[in-house]
Amino acid sequence: MPIQSIEGGFLKILTKRDLRKIHEATLDVLENVGVTIYEKEALDLLRGVGANVDNENKIVKIPRYLIEEAIKKSPSSIRLCGRNPNNDIILEGRRVYTAGGADGIYVIDLENGKLRLATLKDLQDLTRLQDSLDNIHAIMGIVNPSDVSPIGVDRLRCCELIKNTEKHILRDAQGKDGVKDQIEIAAVVVGSRDELKKRPIISFVDCTTSPLKHEKINTEVLIEAAKNNIPVVVESDVVAGATAPVTIAGALIVQNAEVLSGILIAQLENPGTPVIYGNMSSIMDMRTANVALGSPELGIIQVITAQLCQEFYEIPFMGCGGISDSKSTDAQASLEKTLTLAQAALAGTNLIHEMAGMLDSLFTVSYEQVVIDDEIMGAIYRILKGTKVTDETLAIDVIADVGPLGSHFLTKDHTRKFLRQEQWIPGILIREKRESWERKGSKSMREMAREKAKKILKEHWPEQLEKDLVFRMEEIVKKALKKK
Repeated sequence: MPIQSIEGGFLKILTKRDLRKIHEATLDVLENVGVTIYEKEALDLLRGVGANVDNENKIVKIPRYLIEEAIKKSPSSIRLCGRNPNNDIILEGRRVYTAGGADGIYVIDLENGKLRLATLKDLQDLTRLQDSLDNIHAIMGIVNPSDVSPIGVDRLRCCELIKNTEKHILRDAQGKDGVKDQIEIAAVVVGSRDELKKRPIISFVDCTTSPLKHEKINTEVLIEAAKNNIPVVVESDVVAGATAPVTIAGALIVQNAEVLSGILIAQLENPGTPVIYGNMSSIMDMRTANVALGSPELGIIQVITAQLCQEFYEIPFMGCGGISDSKSTDAQASLEKTLTLAQAALAGTNLIHEMAGMLDSLFTVSYEQVVIDDEIMGAIYRILKGTKVTDETLAIDVIADVGPLGSHFLTKDHTRKFLRQEQWIPGILIREKRESWERKGSKSMREMAREKAKKILKEHWPEQLEKDLVFRMEEIVKKALKKK
């Protein structure tokens, strides 16, 4: 039984006419400017269907009808499965799910609060932490461990993630061999490669390079995932003012051209490939020359992209939110995260990734921040839920029963019945009176989050895999490392 999600889609910025202009401009760019593609198999696929391929410069100009055909072939509903079927999620329409953070280099130590390089144990612990939290539905490799070889680390991370979560896992890969090995690892768990196609417990992410480039290794990932009918995200991360025009409309054209051309490659390789439109596009802060991933403009781009995917392409959308440029778990982090998460969720983004734990423009991960971000998302889900107006919720009989002479509704059956339906109950937010708060130690929200994280890491363990399965998974990792 998949996780029941709540729908967004209430927030819109552009009209359908505006969306049409963006789509048409994108097709013009693809047909007349083109994209650079460095992977031979992709060039051969595009050449074979009539695209104009410049063999010397690897620039491909794509007729618009090819893009429109690829959009039609892309599924509008994609099921991402968890090791536990109760964690399955279905990306479609305006359903809103979340995926945790990815690829942090540093962590803020849970014990002493000091910054240090991330380790393999951090990957394991942070994965278990996310596995326990209700408002995180899919898992990414939240850190790049510094204490293992970078060569083949994609296979190692895949193995460790599968062992430490029962939720769906989104993966990067070191080229086509990385995809093949990780498919073999996941197939061990579900029983076979054929079974993995039916229940994909992993999916892959192909990141383009802006402006308008498909690098060899990432395009190999896209093609290999498509060959195996495994869900794959085509993600563009344009930076308005740097790798794309400074105007949001112009940046959207570059983003859209990159993603749609990637979707075309996937559909040429295997028509019907479950492909997800992805982005983490934002702006450059021109004062510092840094990417501003906590900016309101990032949220605007998410809203418009969600509109394109819902109203124009009917393709599931993985956007982002909950990233902060702050260096610590502070007011700036909460402001930026709440702002971008709310925009993405209200727009109906199907999968909001990078939403948990990420600080310092994705360089740093905080255990406490993972817990706080889960709390933020819980509140946002309550907003999305809204309220129902029925004869029972209008409560006229209850109001009449208490009447103007009564003093409260606390003891009414109606209150007991609807309390948890109508009110979101926070886990770490402080709502008690000052006197009570002081008696309990005057703890800040960060301290409350630290205590909760420690408790989870002490007590929570996902269902353990059989030893034989773990051995077979780890053997695939060892063989891959020996090839290098």
